[in-house]
Amino acid sequence: MAPFVHRHRVRYHEVDAHEHVYNARYLEYVDAAMIELLRDLGWSFNEAVALGFDPLLARAQIDFRRAAVFDEQLEIAVSPLRLGRSSLELSFAVRTSAGEAIADIIVVYVNVDPAESGATPIPSLVRAELERRLTTAATDV
Repeated sequence: MAPFVHRHRVRYHEVDAHEHVYNARYLEYVDAAMIELLRDLGWSFNEAVALGFDPLLARAQIDFRRAAVFDEQLEIAVSPLRLGRSSLELSFAVRTSAGEAIADIIVVYVNVDPAESGATPIPSLVRAELERRLTTAATDV
C-alpha cells in the first residue's frame, strides 16, 4: 500500500518576505496530514478522540531540502514508522507535486488522556488500523 498523501497549496500568510514558507509552518502541515491520515483510516479527529486517541506532538526532527514557496502545491506522504504502547512515530515526506524534495520530517506523537494529563495506551481499534498500515507499508518496501 502506498503511503497516505495529503495535498496542500502554500498560502500567502504562510510565507515570509522572500515568499518562503516559514519553518514553523511545517509542523502545522504535518499535524494536518496526520489528521487526514486518521480520516483515511475511517475517523474524523473528534471521532478518534472519542475512541480515546488524542495524540500530542512529543518530538520532531526536520531535515530541510529546500524552501517551499508561495502558491506551490505540496504533497505530504505519511508513513507509520513505529507503534509503541502509547506512542506513534510517523514519517512525513514533503515534496512538490513534481516530486522535488522539500523536507523530511519524523514526528513522535504520544497518546494522552486529557483528564489524567498523562500518556495512555493507544485504543485497540485505532492500533489495529495503524498496525495494518504499518505492516502493509513494510511489505511494500
